[in-house]
Amino acid sequence: MTSNIPGRPKQINDIIETVERYDTEKIPLLHEYIDEQLANKVQYDSAANLAVLKLYQFNPDQINFKYISSILTKALTALPDPDFNLCLALLNLDICNDPTVSKLYELQKALEQCRFNDFWTLLENEETKKIVECCVGFEDSIRGFISLTIENTFVTISKEEISSYLNLNGNDLDEYAKSRNWVLNDNVFALPVVKENEDKPKIVKENVKFEQLTQIIGYANEI
Repeated sequence: MTSNIPGRPKQINDIIETVERYDTEKIPLLHEYIDEQLANKVQYDSAANLAVLKLYQFNPDQINFKYISSILTKALTALPDPDFNLCLALLNLDICNDPTVSKLYELQKALEQCRFNDFWTLLENEETKKIVECCVGFEDSIRGFISLTIENTFVTISKEEISSYLNLNGNDLDEYAKSRNWVLNDNVFALPVVKENEDKPKIVKENVKFEQLTQIIGYANEI
């Protein structure tokens, strides 16, 4: 069977697409694959990572908190896809209450609720920062999600606001804006028009009661 996910090795594909996905002896190989994903900004395989959590669910003695944390961290980079919540659904309450998992959950809530300033504040915590540093390009991936959300919401936005949302300033912000085709004019960025943020004509509906309608018809007949 050939790999159907870019970058997925054949041996990993053979595991998750067959009954071998329930074989605990395959866990070390799946762990190595998670490490590969963490080291590569663009490589991500939710199906393989969920298979690991499913193995943990069936075999609690095999649980490895390091890889649970890694899977959740990588899932955050996949927003707006619901992968993080899918992962949480495979974890028991004790694992969800683990301090590391709780910190990642706080990050996820801030992002999904568009509390972007809160997200960067949470990430300033040294313990939290240490959790996500295993994932190469983590902050860049999050900025990609935030930028997409902004572009789907605004046509224009102040430089100050966007700076706080992305946690970027100065030349870093200017270069990033240029890469997204944002045009700055008088400290206001004009964002590309997309289907989600374009102006839509307003449709005004007027409700006419039956009694009013009969009066209108009556007046028309008198003319």
